[in-house]
Amino acid sequence: MKRKLRLMAAGVFLIALLAGCAGSGTPAAKGKEVIHLWHPLTGGDGDYFNEIVDRFNAASQDYHVKVSVFKWDDYNAKLANGIASGAGPELAVARNSFYSFLRAKDLTLDLTDAAQKAGIPWQDYNPLALSLVKEGERYYGSPIDTHPVMMFYNKDLLGRAGVLDPEGQPVFERSEAGFLAFLNKIASIQPKGHYPLALPTYSKSAEQWYLWNTWYAQNGGTGLLNADFSAAEINRDAYFTSAGMESKLFSHPYILPDDTDFTQTFVSGRAAIIITGVWATSKFMDQVPSLGVTVIPNLWNERELYYGGSHVLIVPSNVKESSKQAGAAQFIKFFNENGLEWAKAGHVPVDTKIWTSKAYLDMPFRDLYTRVAQQIQYVEPQKDIFGVYENILSPLMESVWRGKYTPEQGYEELTADLNFQLSY
Repeated sequence: MKRKLRLMAAGVFLIALLAGCAGSGTPAAKGKEVIHLWHPLTGGDGDYFNEIVDRFNAASQDYHVKVSVFKWDDYNAKLANGIASGAGPELAVARNSFYSFLRAKDLTLDLTDAAQKAGIPWQDYNPLALSLVKEGERYYGSPIDTHPVMMFYNKDLLGRAGVLDPEGQPVFERSEAGFLAFLNKIASIQPKGHYPLALPTYSKSAEQWYLWNTWYAQNGGTGLLNADFSAAEINRDAYFTSAGMESKLFSHPYILPDDTDFTQTFVSGRAAIIITGVWATSKFMDQVPSLGVTVIPNLWNERELYYGGSHVLIVPSNVKESSKQAGAAQFIKFFNENGLEWAKAGHVPVDTKIWTSKAYLDMPFRDLYTRVAQQIQYVEPQKDIFGVYENILSPLMESVWRGKYTPEQGYEELTADLNFQLSY
């Protein structure tokens, strides 16, 4: 790759960015070494995460983890800038796609030795999630979860439309025509201003990408680039099938035309179905009494692949103090041992021992989530072109859904834009 890490701003701007973070956690206990941790988790996710931090701080005799929380929109730039300038944290959360970027820039520390001393049981972790950070026998971070994207639905509304089986599962023919007929049946019983499906209709909305990516994978798509990330290599047939099907959802009256709060559309009962991640589970459980959930349907074949992501805990490569590395490794081990708390947010914890515990299985839908967490295909822009989703793919695909481009035009534009991005 020719591209180098471009800092988003120079020193003064970086200081301003870092000053904008919000701290959390209990005051550091005297005599403990402080480990600074950054994360972008807010709402329910943040509450569960910070609860584990508080537990660690209460249990550890040697270390205190001090948390700084950032907004998602700013977080990746701040983290990369912070690490590159030496003003970053000693421990951080990164989504799997951004982890790939950090790793490509050699900004993540090899944790193998510190993990061995801390007793991190890699053998107990979900192998698929662990593959994100494992290179040979070395580990450059630790996943803490898998978060699949699912199809949630309102059982009352689907029951009224006559599209539920006796077990409360949606019933439709597994084909494009069958799925559209299913949505039409739901639409037929809904009042004006209500829709079968909630999807966001604003540019850079992730759920559009999640749905397309699932259908792309189910049709044989395995990425957007060639093996050495030097050129676009989009699976043409998979692209056209998935893009064409998703376009039909936008071109027919299946979704609210300008939906800027699609989760509220669902929880208010104005939509019967929503496509989003398991992280919304706790919110939906509180607000949708007749909640159901199933996988995003494969309408073409028997391939069971789904979109999902993982959060990864990383230690920046400029953290040289062995005591800091040891403290970070101890926290990683503790966090994953306490994955049951993290599971309350909906995430599938990385420690597979938790999967079979009664407390975990007593949570609704978790057996399904666990199965899907082992059928994830991490099909995202990677390595040096992180940001292509936000800056190229999402706005371009938005134009396809809206009918500004045909799927053919979208394919040509996406190929050209990716190759241009990779050329410098």
